[in-house]
Order: sequence, then structure tokens, then C-alpha cells
Amino acid sequence: MQRLSAPLLLALALAVSGCEQAKPPEPAAAASPQPQARAQHAVEIEHAGFGVFNQTPDGRIEFTPSKTVPLVPNQTFGWIIGVKTTKPTLRWREKFTLPAPPETWGPIDGKHEISADRKVSILEREVTPEMDQVFNTWTISPGDPRGHHVIEVTIEDARPVVFEFDVE
Repeated sequence: MQRLSAPLLLALALAVSGCEQAKPPEPAAAASPQPQARAQHAVEIEHAGFGVFNQTPDGRIEFTPSKTVPLVPNQTFGWIIGVKTTKPTLRWREKFTLPAPPETWGPIDGKHEISADRKVSILEREVTPEMDQVFNTWTISPGDPRGHHVIEVTIEDARPVVFEFDVE
């Protein structure tokens, strides 16, 4: 697996702004019958989408929502999450779990941890939302495993968004 840089996705942010393929879980109902004040969160998740990115013959990048990623070298895939916040920058954490270790996790900038069994990547970033969106992409590399993959993304204090997909 390799991570792609953010400039490629700037144009993609508009393409998926209406995508609602994944959402964070709803808050649990209060156990007490008394009304409780709702906690203020630093960020509110407005929509979330996962899928594949492909370049058209005229050079545009198209996002296609999908729960399947082709096991083809250089296939780009990832998530985009629409946010509502007043903060100028946001911290996000991505936990990416594979069914087997990849040949390489590739070069990755910033805080990046790999589990001892090499099947889990934990990536943390602080970013400026682009057009009220936060995103990350990966690219299929030779030696990447086929099977069920899970990406869990937490932005600031919002509930995690989970994307489950298969690489085939």
C-alpha cells in the first residue's frame, strides 16, 4: 500500500460532497430520563464516502463509490469525509486493518505506526479542511493482500467513521 499526496484530491472533493456511503454510528440514547445537555464537539461529520479514483482520458479524476477495490497495481482508493467546524485545522487518525501484511506500506510522511504483525497501519495527521472536507488515499502496490479491509477514521472528538471493503 502506498499513500498518495493531497494535491491529487483537491478536484475530487467536489465530486463526492454529496456522497453518503458511510456515517458514524448514532449516539447512544441516554440511560437517564432527565434531559441532558448535548456536548459541543469540535467537528461535526456531515457525510462520508469511500471508493476508487480513476483518471479519465481528458485528465480529470473521477471518484466512484465502491465497497470493492480492484487488486490492480496503481489503483487509487480512499475516503473523503465532509465536516462542519470552526477550527482552522483538524486532527485525524486512521486505523487501516488488512487481512494479511502487505509487501510494503510504502513511504509515508508524518506520524505512522505499523503493528508488530504488519497488518495494521495507524496514521495521524493535522490538516486544513479543503472545501469543508478531509480525505486520505492509498494506492494498490504489488504484494498487497486480497480480502476484507477495514479503515476506521476519527476526526478530533467526533465518533469514528468505519469503511469496510474488499480488495479483489
